[in-house]
Amino acid sequence: MISLPLSLLLACSDGFGFPDHGARKDPADTDTDTDTDTDADTDADTDTDTDTDTAVDADGDGSVSTDDCDDSNASVFPGAAELCDGLDEDCDGDPDNDSCGIWTLRDGSDTWEAWPLSASGAAHAPGSPIEEAVAIEATGRVWVLTRSTWHVLLVDGLQWIDSGDRDALFPEVAGQEVVAAASVPAGWASDPTPTTADVFIETSETAWIYSFDLDTRSFTLVSSAPMDWTGDPLAPDPAAVTLAWLAVDETAGWGSAGDPFATCGLGTSVMGPYAVYMSSSGAVHLYDAGWCFQFVARMPAPDFSIFTFAGAPDPRVLGGVDWTGEMMVAFR
Repeated sequence: MISLPLSLLLACSDGFGFPDHGARKDPADTDTDTDTDTDADTDADTDTDTDTDTAVDADGDGSVSTDDCDDSNASVFPGAAELCDGLDEDCDGDPDNDSCGIWTLRDGSDTWEAWPLSASGAAHAPGSPIEEAVAIEATGRVWVLTRSTWHVLLVDGLQWIDSGDRDALFPEVAGQEVVAAASVPAGWASDPTPTTADVFIETSETAWIYSFDLDTRSFTLVSSAPMDWTGDPLAPDPAAVTLAWLAVDETAGWGSAGDPFATCGLGTSVMGPYAVYMSSSGAVHLYDAGWCFQFVARMPAPDFSIFTFAGAPDPRVLGGVDWTGEMMVAFR
């Protein structure tokens, strides 16, 4: 706002034009003394204030400083393409907007990193909404599922390396929404030389269990079971589940769980594997997957430990999350 100075206009009499009290006549004086005192004082005070702010374009991006939210950065201006870099390129007050599609949280870290969905290998990147993601730890790869396609992300370098038809990979769930997916690492607590890993693909009605062959990298259906948590007050409605993941050796997820061992009725204090189910109500339902195999806590998703860390994605916009053995990977 430009504040114009207040102008004070003064009209003054002439300081030296004292009035004459009339002509004096001496009786012996026949002269006529006529005193004409004309005092014309004209005070013309003209205040002309020309205050013009000249907008500049210091960074040469075509947007002047009054519109540009960072006139020292030529890549930042209204209408610029938003990038996944923490900056507000388009000056709309929302850094990154929807430009980020992958977030990673390395083991032991309390800070997330963000990347565009097609960071590398764009030809195999998902082009439609992501429904779930499942990491096969022994392969260093994550299988990302949309309603009709699958996509493989190489964790090292976050490179998309393959893609295909989802119905050919999982014909049992053809045309259905996948609400949850997870894998049990090959050889977990048993076979020291594993050749397979167990993979769970879940719809709102059925949990499908597959065996993943580490050599051929193929999925074979083993069994199925109904999705039924009736009577568990901490469980989500299966029809409301939006995503899930299993972490067998990642402990940060227990940070906001209260005392799961009291819920399980156990005397131990050793944290075991956990699973998370997120529901459309915006809640996280924490499941103990190592001791009593039941839901042990429920809380708003933004309050769940890993989503309180710096740079965390909004859990409500995520399509898939999983633990790779080295990091959490989340997808929009």
